[in-house]
Amino acid sequence: MKKKYILLIFIVTLNLAFGVDYTTELYLNSMYTEKINLGSSVGGKVILDYSEIENMQLQMECNLKDEKFKLDLAKVKFMMGQIDLEVGKNRIGWGTGYNFNPTDIFNQKPVGASFDPAFVKKGRNSIIMTNYLNETTNIQVVYGFKNNETEVSEYGEKNIAKKEDYGIRIKKIIGDYDVSISAIEKGTENITLSGFGIKNKSDKILGADISGSLPILDWGIWSEIAYSKNKESIKWITGIDSYFAEDYYINVEYYYNGNGDSKKENYINNDDLYLGNPVSKNYLTPSLKYSVNTKLEITGYSFLNMDDKSLILGGLGTYLLNDFVEIDIMPFLLIGDDDTEYGIQKKEIGDYGMNLNMKIVF
Repeated sequence: MKKKYILLIFIVTLNLAFGVDYTTELYLNSMYTEKINLGSSVGGKVILDYSEIENMQLQMECNLKDEKFKLDLAKVKFMMGQIDLEVGKNRIGWGTGYNFNPTDIFNQKPVGASFDPAFVKKGRNSIIMTNYLNETTNIQVVYGFKNNETEVSEYGEKNIAKKEDYGIRIKKIIGDYDVSISAIEKGTENITLSGFGIKNKSDKILGADISGSLPILDWGIWSEIAYSKNKESIKWITGIDSYFAEDYYINVEYYYNGNGDSKKENYINNDDLYLGNPVSKNYLTPSLKYSVNTKLEITGYSFLNMDDKSLILGGLGTYLLNDFVEIDIMPFLLIGDDDTEYGIQKKEIGDYGMNLNMKIVF
């Protein structure tokens, strides 16, 4: 029996036996660039959330796309006084960065995902224990199991095999600010893409982050830093955001990549270039969102390599047709000389591209 029918029987059984409520989504995605057409895909998602049993919660997101069934999220959470224990496929989101998260090694999101409404972070098989010491302080321990996953990008199919990761984070509220420090043991990572392989060695990482708001101007601010013992380098982000004139939202984030190389002649030999990761040292990502009305939002953004002056210009238009249907249009343009970061990518995929999404919820 195909997995999709097993999933359907499982959901119906939960609903009939336990009264579990669920949400169903259908979606259509189409993506192409000037030189590459990734085609269209149709899929569906079922989201379950059951919390009728005291001190326990069950969450599950089942994704069916192109006849392939995946669990994006499947976890059980036990709430035992001051301690929460989460077991299963969890979404783990350490750090405060909007576009980049140097300390989020368990469950990383790709560059640009912040401007894609259809992006949903996949879970990681893991155990999470959170001890709430008091109202302002908690300690969280995470153990991420071995993980294998496959992604499709404009450069081909990417396979990622990760060893175990584990870490501890202490988080505290100090005044109007959330402050965290963390220590992480990162396992080895093997990546294959279009026939070539990359191995990232195990590493020890120390991290810290802070987020809050400026008391007078009411601007949101955040910063995050991670030190890699293996590479003896740091990654650091800092950002600011604000709403103004009621309908506008501005967000600006700076990213320093200590693993990068500011000499563009070295880009071509950098594996990160083909993995969609930053290869230079200094980046700026400004964005501006305008709420036209209750149904339409328009966003413009840029990923600027401050060292070689190449950039990606992107846009996002989100239209709510009604309470059930959302349409997203995401064009982008790559600008840069042939020897710059986005200029090299431009030679591979073309000067421009477009991503279209439609989601139906019922």
